[in-house]
Amino acid sequence: GEGYYTDAIEKALSSRGVSVSGFDISRDAVKYAARRNKNLSLAVASAYRMPTGDGCFDMAINMFSPLAPDEVFRTLKAGGIFIMAIPGENHLFGLKSATYKTPYKNEVADSRLPGFELIESEKISFTLTLDTKEKIKSLFMMTPYAYRTRPEDKERVFRLEKLETEIEFIVFVYKKS
Repeated sequence: GEGYYTDAIEKALSSRGVSVSGFDISRDAVKYAARRNKNLSLAVASAYRMPTGDGCFDMAINMFSPLAPDEVFRTLKAGGIFIMAIPGENHLFGLKSATYKTPYKNEVADSRLPGFELIESEKISFTLTLDTKEKIKSLFMMTPYAYRTRPEDKERVFRLEKLETEIEFIVFVYKKS
C-alpha cells in the first residue's frame, strides 16, 4: 500500500536497529510510501513473487492484502513470525448497506496455513462514525468498492452527510514451523 503500516512499524522499531522492507504492486503506492519514510527499503512487486531470497525475513506482515502463503513461507526464516490482518464478517457493513441494495457480509477465510502454527488471534471491532462527505468519500475510495461500484451507487454514497459503519477485523499471529 502507501506505507501507512510500514511507516508506523519502522518508526516503532528504528531504535532497535531493525530494517523494514515493503512492496506493493502499485508503483504510485510505492512512490508515496518512499516519500513518507526515507528509511524504508521498498520495491514494486507482487505478493506472489517477492523480490527476495529464501529465508531472509524474521517477520512478515500482511494487512488486508491478497495472501500468497507459499511466498511468505519461502521468505521467512525458520521460526519466523507472520502477522496477518483480514476483514471480519461485518467489516464496513454500514458502508456496504449505503452502497448496495443487497449488502453482503464478508466471508472469513480459514485461519489454517500450511507450514505455520497459529499462536494467537484477536478480533477487533468498533463502530466508526464519519460526519462529513469528505470523510465518507475518503473511506469509500480506499476500499475495493471504489472500483467495483456503479457510478449511480457511488454518487448515492458521496451525497451522504453522515455514515456509521462497523470496523471489524481479525489479526492472526503465526510462527513458521
